[in-house]
Amino acid sequence: DYAYNTEVTLSATANEGFRFVCWNDSVTDNPRTVTVSSDTTLTALFDTLYVTLTLTANNPDWGTVEGGGDYAYNTEVTLSATANEGFQFTGWSDGSEENPRTIVVTADLELMANFAEQNGIAGATESNVKIYPNPTDGVLLIEADNVLSIEVCSMDGRVLLRDKQTNGIDLSSLSTGIYFVIVECPQGRSVHKVVKR
Repeated sequence: DYAYNTEVTLSATANEGFRFVCWNDSVTDNPRTVTVSSDTTLTALFDTLYVTLTLTANNPDWGTVEGGGDYAYNTEVTLSATANEGFQFTGWSDGSEENPRTIVVTADLELMANFAEQNGIAGATESNVKIYPNPTDGVLLIEADNVLSIEVCSMDGRVLLRDKQTNGIDLSSLSTGIYFVIVECPQGRSVHKVVKR
């Protein structure tokens, strides 16, 4: 109850998982200020909050993803990444290697599935390559015989660093994240996932 011609500020606060749409007179201002000069009823209209989950592949020719779309807040969603023939799934852009994986969406989210060529990936045991420390703050040490080259690639396959040193490579110029380190030896190459802190 207000005195005639009083200026009043109204506000509408949505509960978790919902959003304010407008008032019943179609005004979308929130908060809004009105001047009351007669008995008035205003209703705040709310609706379910929807968020967008965007899924991509680092190379669409290497594999496909499923599970993206618009979902109601707090929905449990299953994502999957399927590699094409000759390729393999190596992990999601947020560092998870689970596939398929289930997440609960509470905000707009973008995830990329990373794929790599199968014939270009060898295990550290097979290639006799050891890299450490992992995670690393800067210099990554490499133990291997007859190293021909060392490359550091982004998760989407771009070469960021290249070196011919046999004992390591300095990652201090790179941002925090996950990278592929490719060590080329006469017997083949090995690809290692490395976390830069």
